Amino acid sequence: MKISVVVPTFRRPYNLLRCLEGLKRQELPPDEVLVAVRDDDAATWAALVAWDGGTLPLRLVGADRLGASEARNRCLDRAVGDLLVMTDDDTVPRPEWLGRIHERFAADPALGGLGGPDWIGGREAEPEARATVVGRVQWWGRRQGNHHRGSREAVPVEWLKGANMSFRREALRSVRFGRLLRGDAAQFGEDFAVSLEVASARWKLVYDPTVAVDHFPGVLPGGSDHRALTDPVSLEDASHNETFVLLGYLPPLRRAGFLLWAFAVGTRLLPGALMAGYLLTTRRRTDALQRCRVVWRGRRAGWRTWWTTRTTARSAGQSQTVADASAPAATP
Repeated sequence: MKISVVVPTFRRPYNLLRCLEGLKRQELPPDEVLVAVRDDDAATWAALVAWDGGTLPLRLVGADRLGASEARNRCLDRAVGDLLVMTDDDTVPRPEWLGRIHERFAADPALGGLGGPDWIGGREAEPEARATVVGRVQWWGRRQGNHHRGSREAVPVEWLKGANMSFRREALRSVRFGRLLRGDAAQFGEDFAVSLEVASARWKLVYDPTVAVDHFPGVLPGGSDHRALTDPVSLEDASHNETFVLLGYLPPLRRAGFLLWAFAVGTRLLPGALMAGYLLTTRRRTDALQRCRVVWRGRRAGWRTWWTTRTTARSAGQSQTVADASAPAATP
């Protein structure tokens, strides 16, 4: 199986070159490395021209002024690999990374997606501190990540983290990153959305603690910060994205439970009414009520996006059914 590695980047040339050096040291070399570089990123273009890539099969993909999701899509459209391996420009893949990815996919034809830990600062968690639950969605829609904490053994998951995720080409054939998500840079939940699409298509997703990269989170040079959600725009976008994705993934009863929980409780990052009250009274978070209002606005927008998409899909299906019924029967 051929391996294509995809790395979108923007104005972080030092981070990117460190990542590419990690790819040069792979025990199983990639068949190609596609790096998406925006047209307005002169520093990265200059750094790549001066860098000695050796035998690394590097392909530079112009990304115009696209965000990370569309830049990733542009690379995937050009990739030749059977395995589509994705990481961020601020990671350093460990030498055995690609070899273990290849081994995992070769051993299990039902495996559609594979991920592993992104050890923050290169510091590996002790076994007793590792998570027992990784990449799951609770019954009422609360997301459980813990990808950066690792696990003691390989576990089935529902979603993978963008810093370290790989997919079989067939599993991504009709999937696009960032589809109907909001955000002007790296979109909140893009990895979550794609993973759930693959899981919904009955592919197996696995998190393997031996498939590891070291992660040195870099600054975001453009767009809203989707990580801390410190500004109202990124907070509303994140709330919209999570709501839209989960409404499309959950069955009806769980969908209703999610909406009730999201508006009434939520999380510290995306608070509902009760969480906002808790943060205000016990944590002295004076911005808690304002954050709750922004989150509610994003939730409503996410519901509208989901409802519109669902209605459009139903109308298209009904139109196709009518067209099929009115088509003349074939003459025997």
